[in-house]
Amino acid sequence: MREVKSNSDRAFRCVSRWIKECQGTHRCPSPPLNPALPSRVLDVSLSDHSVKLVEMRGEKGQYIALSHCWGKSRPLTAIESTVGGLKDGITMSRLPKTFQDAINITKKLGIKYLWIGMILLFYLKNSTSV
Repeated sequence: MREVKSNSDRAFRCVSRWIKECQGTHRCPSPPLNPALPSRVLDVSLSDHSVKLVEMRGEKGQYIALSHCWGKSRPLTAIESTVGGLKDGITMSRLPKTFQDAINITKKLGIKYLWIGMILLFYLKNSTSV
C-alpha cells in the first residue's frame, strides 16, 4: 500500500468520508452536532497565519480537541500575564508543529474552533474565573 501524506487532499477526503460514514451508518450514540463550546477556545478562522484565544459564554458550535502528552516543555500556555496577547492573536510560526498541524486539520475540516489542552487547561487551572 502506498503511503499517503497526512496533510494531502487525498487524506482529507478519506477522513471526511470516514466521518460521514460514521455519522450515517454507526448505531453508537452520536455526539451533539452543536455542543456547548468550552469556555476558552482558539478561533482558527481569522487568517492563514494566526489564531486567537476567545472566551465563550455558553455559545454552541463544533470544535476539535487536541489532547496530547505535554512532556517537560510548555512552549505556550495561557496564564494571566499572557492571556491578553493570546486574545490579540498568535502567529502560527510561534506554535509547535503539533499545534500547527491541529490548526490546519481543523481549518481543512471546516471547523472554526480548536481546543488545545496544553494551552487552555493551564489557564483554567490558574484562573480565578472559569
